[in-house]
Amino acid sequence: MTGRRQAQVGAAVPDAAPRRTVEPPERFRYGSTVPTLTLKGLPAEVHRRLKERAARHGRSLNGEAIACLRAAVTAEVVDVDDLLARARAHRQAIRQRLRDNDVRVLKREGRP
Repeated sequence: MTGRRQAQVGAAVPDAAPRRTVEPPERFRYGSTVPTLTLKGLPAEVHRRLKERAARHGRSLNGEAIACLRAAVTAEVVDVDDLLARARAHRQAIRQRLRDNDVRVLKREGRP
């Protein structure tokens, strides 16, 4: 015997706990391999600015490019007419003027 417990033939084996299924991270669910994108003809200025953004956000260049692309393709489409109508209705509800100092105080306190 190797030190492991072995079940005897015909002995009752306790039911095993139900198995949990673990979903793989999203980046591995898109297919059998991780999708890749190669950019050709990237202007030097765009590359430089992307590197600066990556450094500011503590990301790799690849991570920053993915974050920028994700933000661009998942951005909400804004209905300008609806936005203006809501802004006008809000202004009517306030019916007072905000002074520069009022705006500074509101910025400091944060917006709801």
